[in-house]
Amino acid sequence: MLKASKRFALFEKAFWEGAESPSPRLALPSFSGSATAFAAAALARTPRAEDAPFVLAVTPGLPEADAVADDLRVLEGECGVRALSFPPPLEDDPASTAARLKVSAALGAWRMRPYPLVVVAPSAALLTGVPDAAAVDAATVRLVPGDAASAFSQVQARLAAAGYERAGEVTAVGQYAVRGGVFDAWSPGAARPVRAEYFGEDLESLREFDPALQTSVKNVPSAELSPVTVPSGEETRLLDILPAGATILWVDHNSYTGLSHSLLGNVNFRQIFSGMPAPPGVPEGTFQSSPLPGFAELGAESARSPELLEAARARLAAHLAAAEKRGALVVEDGELGGGFEVPGLVVVTRGDRVFAHRRRAPRAQVAGVTGQRLSESLDIEPGEYVVHVDYGIGRFLGSTEVEVGGTRSEVFTIEYADGALDEGQGGRAARGAGPRGVAPRDAGAPRRGAGLCV
Repeated sequence: MLKASKRFALFEKAFWEGAESPSPRLALPSFSGSATAFAAAALARTPRAEDAPFVLAVTPGLPEADAVADDLRVLEGECGVRALSFPPPLEDDPASTAARLKVSAALGAWRMRPYPLVVVAPSAALLTGVPDAAAVDAATVRLVPGDAASAFSQVQARLAAAGYERAGEVTAVGQYAVRGGVFDAWSPGAARPVRAEYFGEDLESLREFDPALQTSVKNVPSAELSPVTVPSGEETRLLDILPAGATILWVDHNSYTGLSHSLLGNVNFRQIFSGMPAPPGVPEGTFQSSPLPGFAELGAESARSPELLEAARARLAAHLAAAEKRGALVVEDGELGGGFEVPGLVVVTRGDRVFAHRRRAPRAQVAGVTGQRLSESLDIEPGEYVVHVDYGIGRFLGSTEVEVGGTRSEVFTIEYADGALDEGQGGRAARGAGPRGVAPRDAGAPRRGAGLCV
């Protein structure tokens, strides 16, 4: 098992000191910020011989599941725990179906060679079945130059049967395109599509390519194209195919009271319930994570009060200074979704430093009004794309207060494609076109200016 980073090792120590129990069921207080992901990863790295390194983290809804999965992917490199999302099957969304199939296939591979794995699912996703791992594996197309199974005519027929849509140009997941002896396809879960070059029926080379520019990025020795759909057959619930010794983490279980019992029936798994009160008859552990003081204590209306924002910053600064003085490790992390504190460790995130309405946007929302100017941070969520009059398209990160010439005003922080940040007033920025959280087609364009927005 990968040796954990210092901060994760401190979290693990605190977690198992308060969560070790001989009981197969245990209740803990609700987790703060990204502590949910830390706890799920710690459970997957279990020191208990009787537990498998597999965790199913169940959340009340899809936004919470996305947040936990995002945080787990941030942690993956420092704790060796892989995260997979298991969304409910959404209508006209092949990516959600493909993600479910990917989990089924991963479970089949996991049984042959176990490794620390967390599957994150909203409770609704557990109510519908998925094809078994063997069916998913049979529908997966593997491309290897020189392999007879990668023959041109076979690949095209198999991708069509696996639910891929033929297009003139591949620009989205689940599409394939054919131009002479060139075959493009974008597999669900892949960062980029692949381009296969054939001579007759023989596959000669494979490259990943940029879907926006349609230009090659790098050569690859092989490619695996996961199915978008699997031909109708017998389906099973995810809970029915979990490996023996798995742990189920019910996140904020009181948000779906009774659902866990109706889902599980007589299935026997180790279960951790977060959120109080505890289920009847379930013992309580002592582990607890705490939110950081400051912005987490403020409501949305507080954005209008410079005095309240300044007082919140002062409380956070004093708290962090006190934590360092008593020997705790204070870690700043701009990628995690929320800060927290446990004995010996304080994790501080951008949301603790920059005030904004920090609810993560759901996957599918109604498109914002194109060109609507932003007068305050309450108009927009962190992560949404905006168009600046001078600098073009960027991503809104949050807002803060500054004093210039004795006058305090709110400034917005906008991140551009080259990683540069601008802080300025919102009057020269407008909400971008398209669904919230979805990049406009030219969102990757470099910024064209620098300095303070005015």
